Amino acid sequence: MRRGGRLWGGAIVSELQPQGQSVSVIASGFESLPNRVPLTASQNPAVYQDPLVITRALWTWMQAQPDADLGVELGNETTGGKVQIGTPALPWRMDWWDGRTVGAYIADLASADDGFDYQVVVDVAADGTRTKRLVLGYPRLGRRLTDVRFDSGVNVVANPAETIGWPATDVEVLGAGEGRNMRMTTTGRRGSGYLRNGAIVSLKNEKDPARLAARARAELTARTYAHDVTSLTLRDHPSAQLGSFEVGDDVYASLHSGWTDFDGWMRIMGYQVTQTGQQGQEQIVVDVARAEQFVYGPQPNIDLSTVGGGG
Repeated sequence: MRRGGRLWGGAIVSELQPQGQSVSVIASGFESLPNRVPLTASQNPAVYQDPLVITRALWTWMQAQPDADLGVELGNETTGGKVQIGTPALPWRMDWWDGRTVGAYIADLASADDGFDYQVVVDVAADGTRTKRLVLGYPRLGRRLTDVRFDSGVNVVANPAETIGWPATDVEVLGAGEGRNMRMTTTGRRGSGYLRNGAIVSLKNEKDPARLAARARAELTARTYAHDVTSLTLRDHPSAQLGSFEVGDDVYASLHSGWTDFDGWMRIMGYQVTQTGQQGQEQIVVDVARAEQFVYGPQPNIDLSTVGGGG
């Protein structure tokens, strides 16, 4: 895809939806292919391995499979020794009989509170060749932007999509094993003002108690707020032009419409671009989440009863 004479991004076309004389093209980023490729060969168990190194090994395996080579270049990023996966007693396994995709294993590595971000960046080399490169960021990708804003009545053109619900006060994470031998950890927060509300998360491939506990803390943090804004509809505007922000960036939002009364930082989780009307005016739907829901790098073992409850 080109915008303003430059290569702006790329995607995999997954579906065409004819609508009279027009057709809608459904596409997703190159990062989505691992979610469609089953792991059909067990990988070496990980013992004290960097999760970014494991992720590149999974991409290497995937691209070696028939009809799965995207030509994505791989780098050499690491966590600098801050995160290690697996121990001799509890190696981190990736086995074909678990019936999972390559993307599922990558998501497990990336999703804990000591996880990382990843993105396939599309660019043009000096000789004009188009390139695709997997970028891994620990503890995160993206920046806190000070020159981009989302404002109701300015570039936010519709009421935000939002949810108002019952926040979790407790999280139970179930790991590997069966019956009473299953690994399990719980965490919670007290004094939030809400009645007890537990969430159960299943990680059937995980044996490491430390990683189960890290995931429990991350899940509790993500489920803290009763009122969440989940997406915004924007028009292309000087205060937030398409191409001025990327997935992973934090953008300040001032939202005052519908049920929403919010001023604060939002993290961009994804976006969709459509053209509306005969003039082909662009409309952007941005998936967002409160920036404070995210913990970058290892989270200390704190008393989670001090975490706020509402919002």
